[in-house]
Amino acid sequence: MNPITLVFISLICISVLKFIYSIIWIPRRIQNHFKRQGVTGPGYRPLFGNSAEIRRLFEEAKLKPASVDHHDILHRVAPFYHKCSGLLGLKGEEWTMHRRIANQAFKMDRVKGWVPEIVAATTKMLQKWEEKRGGRNEFELEVNKELHDLSADVISRTTFGSSFEEGKRIFMLQEQQMELFIMAARSIYIPGFRQPFLILIYSSSELVSSCKYLYRTNSLSNCYVRFLPTKNNRARWRLEKETRESVRALIRSNSKRGENPSSLLSLLMSSYKNRDDEEERLEEEEIINECKTFYFAGKETAANALSWALLLLALNPEWQDKARDEVVRIWGTDKLTAADQLSDLKTVSMVINETLGLYSPGVSLIKEALKDVKVGRLNVPAGTQLYLSLSAVHRDIDIWGEDANKFNPGRFKEP
Repeated sequence: MNPITLVFISLICISVLKFIYSIIWIPRRIQNHFKRQGVTGPGYRPLFGNSAEIRRLFEEAKLKPASVDHHDILHRVAPFYHKCSGLLGLKGEEWTMHRRIANQAFKMDRVKGWVPEIVAATTKMLQKWEEKRGGRNEFELEVNKELHDLSADVISRTTFGSSFEEGKRIFMLQEQQMELFIMAARSIYIPGFRQPFLILIYSSSELVSSCKYLYRTNSLSNCYVRFLPTKNNRARWRLEKETRESVRALIRSNSKRGENPSSLLSLLMSSYKNRDDEEERLEEEEIINECKTFYFAGKETAANALSWALLLLALNPEWQDKARDEVVRIWGTDKLTAADQLSDLKTVSMVINETLGLYSPGVSLIKEALKDVKVGRLNVPAGTQLYLSLSAVHRDIDIWGEDANKFNPGRFKEP
């Protein structure tokens, strides 16, 4: 046999064996590993995983009616949970270093320094509302949209300082990117890419009975055809390039003119000492990524939390009256001038805590085992992702009582 042909056949055989080992043998082995420990799930489907079933469950959940007085949304945000049988993107030392620097930027005394900017943005929004009201006792307003605009304004001011108008334009570009990304996520994907297994975990007492389900999904970052030069992808690439160039220009401009040191951008550009007394500083590209993360992590979460809080207060006027009376009693018609005054808002704090409990910004946390570990009675192999349902924890009657799905800010009353 021709040596070249022999080599070619050998390569094909190796590729086939590697494919079988990676796509069939390893997943089956891991599934059996957890099955022996009592963690069950749908049958494994080579190449495709359980993504189709997860999508089907979400579609079914959206068709179920929602109640205005009972806030059990677990079946809608995590429909697969009830099928149970019993800093973004960084890892390791790189994540640790970014976290250290971010912690320096978000020290409480520095966050308090942003209060005037937050007050300015909020006052601007309320003045606009007064103009729309035009002296009427009642008028309609798309509050959710207004609060998203407010959130973008606040983040722009606190991130970019005096360049917040340019910051808002940058965030608008990111908004467009996200819309295109969601469209791409719904497109046809290439099978064969895989993400580590997910175990749905929840525990109110002991981890022995907490492991619920085993799913195999396709990785969003790998599966979708995001590298092909489609019209959608070309638009995303253009927006990504424009966004990065705009942030880069602000960083360099900030360095030249000595921008307000309290802005998040300035804080991220600063250097800090680590435990070994070594100076740490983020590179320009890392700062750009952190600014983008701050936008995505801050805008939606803050705006949605405020929207839910206002809706829940409207549905529960007795708590709305209590919150309003507290604000009027403490400040009257004066404006908030110092962050320390916020600690006096006991009722408002209770309302916010209850809102975040019923409608938390994130429905889950995902943690990946970096090495083989034993969690309770379970042996978890490296690479396994643990899915912890926050929505389930917030609705556990063993923790919160029988009214866990009711709006009751009083549960957070200080003794």
